[in-house]
Amino acid sequence: MNFKHKDYFISFVYIVVIILIIIASSWSSVRVDLTQDKRYTLSETTKEYLENLDKRVVLKVYLDGDMPVGLKRLNKALDHKLQEFRRIGGSDFQYKFIDPSAAKDSKRREKVYQQLIDKGVKPVNFQQRDTKGGVVTQVVFPGLEMRYGNKSVAVNLLKNNPIYDGDQNLNLSIENLEYELLNAMKTLLVEKKVAVGFVQGHNEAQEAGLADIKNELKLQADVSNVILSSLDVALRYKCLVFADPKSSFSEDEKYIIDQYLLQGGNVLWFVDMVGVNADSLSRHGQTISVVRNLNIEDMFFDYGVRVNPVIVQDFQCLQLPINIAPAGQNAQFRPASWMYMPLATPTSNALTRGLNFIKTAYPSSIDFVNSSDVVNSTVLLQTSGYNRTKSVPNTISLYEINDKPAKLSLKHHPFNIAVMLEGEFNSIFTNRIVKGFEAKNNSQTIYKSEKPGKLIVVADADIIKNEVVNLASGPRIMRLGYDRYSKQMFDNLLFVKNVVSYSSGGEEVMSLRTNQFKMRLLDKNKTSFNRFYWQLFNVIMPIIIVLLAGVLLWFLRWYKYSKRR
Repeated sequence: MNFKHKDYFISFVYIVVIILIIIASSWSSVRVDLTQDKRYTLSETTKEYLENLDKRVVLKVYLDGDMPVGLKRLNKALDHKLQEFRRIGGSDFQYKFIDPSAAKDSKRREKVYQQLIDKGVKPVNFQQRDTKGGVVTQVVFPGLEMRYGNKSVAVNLLKNNPIYDGDQNLNLSIENLEYELLNAMKTLLVEKKVAVGFVQGHNEAQEAGLADIKNELKLQADVSNVILSSLDVALRYKCLVFADPKSSFSEDEKYIIDQYLLQGGNVLWFVDMVGVNADSLSRHGQTISVVRNLNIEDMFFDYGVRVNPVIVQDFQCLQLPINIAPAGQNAQFRPASWMYMPLATPTSNALTRGLNFIKTAYPSSIDFVNSSDVVNSTVLLQTSGYNRTKSVPNTISLYEINDKPAKLSLKHHPFNIAVMLEGEFNSIFTNRIVKGFEAKNNSQTIYKSEKPGKLIVVADADIIKNEVVNLASGPRIMRLGYDRYSKQMFDNLLFVKNVVSYSSGGEEVMSLRTNQFKMRLLDKNKTSFNRFYWQLFNVIMPIIIVLLAGVLLWFLRWYKYSKRR
């Protein structure tokens, strides 16, 4: 075979191989995630949900059209994530991107905007300069609508946490994409909702004060009130919530709670060990803080936590409007820091990572005691490092605002406001006579956990309660975490939702919130000072590469054919 025919044959073989590769790739796809943080790899939980779809899940994504550069990053990351969902879910997972600002008619655009807002997709306003130097307000909807059968849910993707800057919020939004998508799917796909019981019988928070959180939880759970009359009643619920009990618990009730926890139950306490009458403080300018006798201190201690009968004051706190006008003159209000209402800081774990501050009021501190190898302890909420405690009983007066201490004088270690214990507990009724309790509950006492349980203790009941404003037309329910004086929204609602979801069988889904993608951003100082150099580099370097490639190819051809001669 001469050289010419040999070259033709090799070329033909190359072409055939390439065609075969293209045909094979159309039948199957091989994808390799080479990123260090595996940002393009779906969890096994997500794959399981997608593989078991029995109806079509349809997404309408409204993050499209003209938008700032940062949101384009989010758009691209979301597109990659949805491609992976589609690859696993097949034809049962469909999505499309829609530009809500595509309509040229302003009235039609406004109508589309209002329809999205009514569905729960929140708009974000951005201000940009136009070509004429003016400022133009741009409306973007960084969210989507997920539909499954006749059910739908709105998902807002952009995090706007004031604790972080814009780049950090954007990175947090990208990290949480899989969680947000899977959590929405779980909401739609669940056939039988888990039962969550709000325990009654101890002068707990009123229904109006729990209205917002209960409405939110009903999307994923069967929420109802419950009286702990027997262990059988408690075992009907996946999770029991104690929201601000004010009267003491009997030994019978503690036995039911203990046995429920040891049989794999999950118990959430939002409790005030110290009672403060806020109405008396508002009317008279002062009140007395007293210790509440709830008869649960020994139970907490045996499980591994102690709620201290103190009030925590923190330099990082809310502000209250205080009347500074002299007596007899018109009221004149000014905001003043009220250290009895700390803004608790969420720690970095699956339940609280990325959350904004949590609004509290007169919280106590929590310590871990009786550490155990079979019980894992996690801090969920903490104060800042500038704090102090006030003993109880004691007087609380609005005049304390004038005695605000220097920040450095408060330097202290952070106090725990909310903690979680997970694992195998020992019964608090060990070495006690329990025949009477067993007879009442028709049960056999368990002294060591049969299944791992969860105990979450939050030393401030106000964290779960929304404000209620009494108007002439009736009570107005405020959003949980909303502060009507500063008009800020804190993340109390998300915190409680995450805690209940995690305690109701959502551990695998909630674990996706721990995804962390390293931010690889350009150095702004270097790009600013060396802007012209890099612009010139990007223009000239491709030309040089093309010229060098041309010279190299010419040299190879010359070398090849000169040898044949």
